Amino acid sequence: MKSITIIRHAESNYIASVLTDFDRPLNQKGLEDAQLMGQILSDKKINIQLIISSSANRTLNTAQIISKKINYKQKIEQKKSLYSASWKEVVDIISKVSNNIDSIAIIGHNPTVHLLSEKLSYQNFDNFPTCAIAKINLNIQSWDKLNQSLLSDYDNIGELKYFIFPKKLAL
Repeated sequence: MKSITIIRHAESNYIASVLTDFDRPLNQKGLEDAQLMGQILSDKKINIQLIISSSANRTLNTAQIISKKINYKQKIEQKKSLYSASWKEVVDIISKVSNNIDSIAIIGHNPTVHLLSEKLSYQNFDNFPTCAIAKINLNIQSWDKLNQSLLSDYDNIGELKYFIFPKKLAL
């Protein structure tokens, strides 16, 4: 069995008008939320063997903060293509992960992470807010079987273990 943790980047700074969208930094709330969600994952004793992140500033910064909190020692794999990828393109990226790895995290952008989470868990999420995390256990033994499984067994590809985000934790 394989597992995937899908994370949307934390809240970013919209008032930095001189920067491109790709370069926008996290704002103070985003920095705090990334710390909080990293701590929640640490408390859950999550074991992620590979983190793949969009190389956009806000996304990579979210990945770095969370990786420190969960004591992730490997290099974060940066993919510029995740910035504008469709959920199908992300599945193609995941399908190329080594089968020696059982647990990955994808850190990216909406609407892609929202749609990917729905496709893999067969759940509907009303919203996928900033710094939201969906942990899904997949009914596959090999990452390269992900596309095939989505086509042939769509309603049984994965099981949602949890869906958490900062505002939900405050309720």
